[in-house]
Amino acid sequence: MNTVIILIGLFVMPGCQQKKQNVAEVTFQIDGHHLVINYFILGDQIVMTPTFMGSEPNYIADGENAGIRTFENEEKPGLKLYNSLDDANRNK
Repeated sequence: MNTVIILIGLFVMPGCQQKKQNVAEVTFQIDGHHLVINYFILGDQIVMTPTFMGSEPNYIADGENAGIRTFENEEKPGLKLYNSLDDANRNK
């Protein structure tokens, strides 16, 4: 479980047309355990989206790090939104 593996995928489409100039379209992804970041590059434009970050377990019940909860600030608004939905919207 302490092994760190990071994968990098690179995708290139040479010769895309932007403003009548030949520029390469480049997409790459950094992919690790509970982390995925996607990049898109076209000319001098760089976009980083979408991004996934996760954690498991998200709460540590015992041991050296007991009581630590990851992503608590991000989790609360999501649960508040979910709990505000009626059954019809929850089941979509």
